[in-house]
Amino acid sequence: MNHSPVPPYERYSLTVWPDGICQLQPHLPLSGALVEAIATDVAQLVQRSAAIRGLLLDMRHSTPLSIVRLSELIDRLGTFNLPVAVLFSDARYQETATLLHPTLVRQPRVAYFVDLDEAHAYLLHPPNGNNGTHSAAGS
Repeated sequence: MNHSPVPPYERYSLTVWPDGICQLQPHLPLSGALVEAIATDVAQLVQRSAAIRGLLLDMRHSTPLSIVRLSELIDRLGTFNLPVAVLFSDARYQETATLLHPTLVRQPRVAYFVDLDEAHAYLLHPPNGNNGTHSAAGS
């Protein structure tokens, strides 16, 4: 049986903005293999460029959304010692992620948003000791 893998650019995209924010956007539902591929590519990117200031994990178009796989990916991204903003399309996903936040291994610099501008602002000026409960309502 011939099985050709989906090229990386069809599975997810990595875009580095001029201000050093790296946007990660899965184009397929998260799986163990996709989490591994994204984490590996981000690790290589961070090693090559000291200009990366933060990671924007854009989950607005990822359905169905596996909270287990998302938690796994957030934990992997947390190893890079950069702030991570997770962007959702709906406040219900944000609320669920916030409730599960304490279960993350690497949680101090992770926050959840439904507004792109707020997520971007967080990454440019992350608070020290963030508890991950930042929301679009400003809590």
